[in-house]
Formats: sequence, structure tokens, C-alpha cells
Amino acid sequence: MNVRISEKRKMKMIQALMEWCNAIYMNKNVKIRQLAALIGRLNFVGLQIQETSLHLIDLDNEKINAMKTKSWDDSMKINKKMMRELKWWIRRINDNQPESLTNKIVKCLLTKDASLQGWEATLMYNNEVDLIQHDYWREKEVEFTSIAKEIKVIYYGIIYYVQFLKKMQDQAILLCSDQTTTVYDIWKWKANESLIERMKKVIQLIQ
Repeated sequence: MNVRISEKRKMKMIQALMEWCNAIYMNKNVKIRQLAALIGRLNFVGLQIQETSLHLIDLDNEKINAMKTKSWDDSMKINKKMMRELKWWIRRINDNQPESLTNKIVKCLLTKDASLQGWEATLMYNNEVDLIQHDYWREKEVEFTSIAKEIKVIYYGIIYYVQFLKKMQDQAILLCSDQTTTVYDIWKWKANESLIERMKKVIQLIQ
């Protein structure tokens, strides 16, 4: 079973997003309530667009920051940086790729380990160790937090095995980690502000 928004709803949402982009570009005032309604509409397609949570964080922060000094019906100006997120939404909604609700077969297992000095990623297929990659951290990566390093290992692992993984279109990849926060972030498609861009890169590769 697949889920997909209707063409009518798709066109309405794209039109609304384009109007929001124009309002932000023209530096117009918008009501906080209207921004909250937009976030709600975008959250509605979360079943189809799984990375919804990551691409609502910045918009939600705009709303929260405005609410610190204003009321629900007051007006606010939205940072022009939000146009990047809205344009991402326009592209994704326009693609309107159906999302399968059927559980996929798991035949591939990606495990990883991040230490202070470096990282290792192991790809297992049908319970056999096929590929192992490891390397030292780059100079700027040494200072990353443990969670950031865990996410980076997954990113590197997928990059190294991307050609193999592309052949598994109808199968699922099981990512294993002893870092529960990392697992939760990927499972729920969430991350704190400092890790958002890294999470987006990982999700882009997974897709």
C-alpha cells in the first residue's frame, strides 16, 4: 500500500508555499497564527515525506522565538533564510513520490564504531561480513561531539557502500548503533540545531 497526496492538494500547497516565499522576500508582516497553520499543513504530509521533522525545525523555531515577546495574533517578519526550507518543500511536494507502508525485507546490516581517533563501518549482507571501511578523523572532526561523530560515521559508511546499496531498491538497510540518541534522531528524523545539516546529508544518501 502506498500513500500520496492528491494532485489538487499538491497544487494548493505549492501555491501557498510560493506565496509565503514571496511574502518573505518582500519582507512582509505575517501573523504568528498563520505561520503555525502553515507548519501544521506541512506536518500533514509527514506520512509521505519522512524527513518532515528535520525540515520543520527552522520554521518552528521562528514561531517559538516570535511567541517569546508577542501573542498568537500579532504579526512578525520571517528570516529570509527560511526561503531555502520553503523551496525544499516545494520541490518535495512537486515530486509527490508515493511512500510505501509495506515493511521491506531487511537483508543488509550497517554497523559502525566511532572512537576518539577514528571510525569504522561494516556492511553485512545475509549475515556475512562483506565490506569493512575505516579511517582516522580529519582535524576538524576530532572536536565533534560523540553524537555528531556517530552520525558522521553513518554518512561515511553509506558513501563508501553507495554503489552496493543502490542495488537494494526493494530492501531495507538496518542501521545499528550503540548510541541511543543517534538511533532516535534517525528513526524520528529529528536532530538538534547543530546536527540538522549532517542529518539531512545522511537522509539524502539513504534515499
